[in-house]
This record gives sequence, C-alpha cells and structure tokens, in this order.
Amino acid sequence: KVSKIAKDRTTKQVINDLMQMFCNLITEPAFIEVAFPNTLYRYQAGFRQELSYYKTDLPAWNELQTLSQMFMQAIKKSEPFTDVIGQLYDLELVGNTMGQFLTPPDVADTLASITAPLMGEITEPLTIGDMTGCGAGTLVLSQVKSILHTQGRGAVRFLDVRALDLDMNMAKMATVQIVLSACIHRIQIRSLI
Repeated sequence: KVSKIAKDRTTKQVINDLMQMFCNLITEPAFIEVAFPNTLYRYQAGFRQELSYYKTDLPAWNELQTLSQMFMQAIKKSEPFTDVIGQLYDLELVGNTMGQFLTPPDVADTLASITAPLMGEITEPLTIGDMTGCGAGTLVLSQVKSILHTQGRGAVRFLDVRALDLDMNMAKMATVQIVLSACIHRIQIRSLI
C-alpha cells in the first residue's frame, strides 16, 4: 500500500525505507539505554540515514508508520528469531545485478537443526553467524532460534552474533530482524556485529 501511495517508490525501496526507519530507531541513544543498558555500540557511516523522501509525502509517511506497526506485530506473533521479511524481499531481487538470492527459511532451519547439536552445551561465549553474505539474516536467525530451542535462553545470552554483507541494505535488514526479535521477545544475546 505504501508503494501505491508513494510516488516513485517501488516495493523494494519501501522495504529498504522500513528497515532504515528501524535502523534509525535502534541506534538512538535513548533506545539503546532502555533496550540494552550498559551497552557499548557503534555503527558505520551510512547506517543512519534520513528518510527525506517522506518529508514531502505525508500520506506515504503515515502508511509507512502503519507498516512499521504491522512489521513489529509480525515479529511479536512469530517464534523468536524468525525471518519475517526475507521472502518478500527476495521476490523484489529478481534481475538484480549483484546476483543476490536469499536462503529460504525452511532450508535455514534445517541447516541450523543439523549444526546446533554439534556445538555442544553453550556455557561460555560462542561466536556464530554468516560471514559470506548474510542477506536478510535468515541463516543467523535460524541458528539463534535452534540454540534457543535446544538449550534455552541461558545459552543464547552467550552468543556473539556476526552478520556481514556487501549490500548495506541487507546488513540493515539482518540487524533489524535480530535486534527487534531480541527486544520484542526479551531474549538477551551477548553481542551483534
């Protein structure tokens, strides 16, 4: 609906705008102090950006606000650390020049269920992640979800999560999904880079 109201905004751009809005939120000092007390944080230049398009299109901005509420509700209603937007975004990547393809959640969940038991009991800091192009964060989210299922919240609090991608929009999407899921479901992770 946002892309229909907004002039010159594709569905892909609207999803990127939504992720940008949440990146701006989660990097606000007031948010960090409440959600992650005593946390050291930093972010790369370009991670925070003004959504200047919406300054001249109030109806589109209002609809983006509605979409943001729907996104948070989808995270709340989903199992913790579930990729709730990756498949929608993947549909918008058709014909992209970077050769991007996002891992389907069922594939990511299967891989995580195979590898999680190999980690043994997690009682000290452990680094997990996707260092080869995290996309929407599907593989990382599935890893955390699998550890949560098999070992509980206590193990998740030891996780140092790493998610890297050449595409800043993908890094933002993965970050937003991990941080919002942790906050909304009140599950602590040790760190996220």
